[in-house]
Amino acid sequence: MTHNLVDPATITTDMAVRIRTWRVDEEFSWRAVAYAASELWGSAYGGNQL
Repeated sequence: MTHNLVDPATITTDMAVRIRTWRVDEEFSWRAVAYAASELWGSAYGGNQL
């Protein structure tokens, strides 16, 4: 099984703005941010923090 990991160096300004919007403006929890980012940018992790 291959995981789609995100290298922090590859996060664009647009991605950072979207994450900030979710976290600050829309008051998402970090779990909800992780889930939304996984759905939008495609990752196998979802919002599971376990």
